[in-house]
Amino acid sequence: MYCKRNFNETPLPPIHMDLFEHLSLIPFLLVALGLIKIISVIAHYIEISNKYRESEIKPIKLYWVHSLFIFATFIALLLYWWNSYQFNDYREEKNLTWNMAEYFLYMLPGIFLYLSLEIAIPEMKNDDPIDMKEHYYNNSNEMWATVSFVAMTSVLFSLFLYGNPVISRATLSRVALLLLLIPMCFTRKEKVHRIMIVVFVITMLIGVPENWELQMDASLV
Repeated sequence: MYCKRNFNETPLPPIHMDLFEHLSLIPFLLVALGLIKIISVIAHYIEISNKYRESEIKPIKLYWVHSLFIFATFIALLLYWWNSYQFNDYREEKNLTWNMAEYFLYMLPGIFLYLSLEIAIPEMKNDDPIDMKEHYYNNSNEMWATVSFVAMTSVLFSLFLYGNPVISRATLSRVALLLLLIPMCFTRKEKVHRIMIVVFVITMLIGVPENWELQMDASLV
């Protein structure tokens, strides 16, 4: 037995992908890949720690500055994706269309944040020994350079996508963060990194309560 379709029935309306749903696919994948990379390295560390629990050998030596950098990047990834929807609402409210330049700018934070994680998290094969402190200072300039590019794109967001004036709290706060991060691209002094990583983490955490709620346009409900 099978059911025959009644072709006299009213056909289902076609399903169309919203413009922002289409545009957000690549940023979503970048954020997802970054989160997967962080989760994978945590799982690997737990597995190795359990394996060598009774041994004096510790294949993976953590370094708190390195760990905080990954944590801050994790927060930055969440804030980037969280604020994407509000950005779409703003564009619709102003009846603004998208162009390729704006879309490229929209993707840049996701690209650089994922790149920073690729540099910060070393490739882990089996039980090969890894000293995270050594890895961090061997790659710190590049890691901070990618984060600085993210800060630079946030300044461009404020000016060209949100339309904020140069002398505004939104723009100046982003410029301040950028100026704070740039020197980290040129120094490997341990004392400087210890101080600046704490400042960076605090800056990221401040952004959490400021963006705590996400509101949907009532007309879409």
